[in-house]
Amino acid sequence: MNVDELKLRAVSLEQELFNAANQSLDVAAFAKYEPLLSAIKRAKAGEIAKTEELPGMRYWMYETDIPKFPSLEKAFSRFSLLLSGWER
Repeated sequence: MNVDELKLRAVSLEQELFNAANQSLDVAAFAKYEPLLSAIKRAKAGEIAKTEELPGMRYWMYETDIPKFPSLEKAFSRFSLLLSGWER
């Protein structure tokens, strides 16, 4: 796990969430989703050293309008892929 890269991706995701949250109720709710907030916070603090999965992501990606925000979707994908160990 590249802790420094995960931190950068967490910061990027956090910024994209902030930028899009006032444009969509779905994004605003996603930006407050506790498992995501916890992972971002821990990644920024360098506290994640092994892979982990975020619960409920299927719902957020397929049942909401989050895909309408390409930069947010990309930032989330990059963060979650690294977090889950799919990308190095």
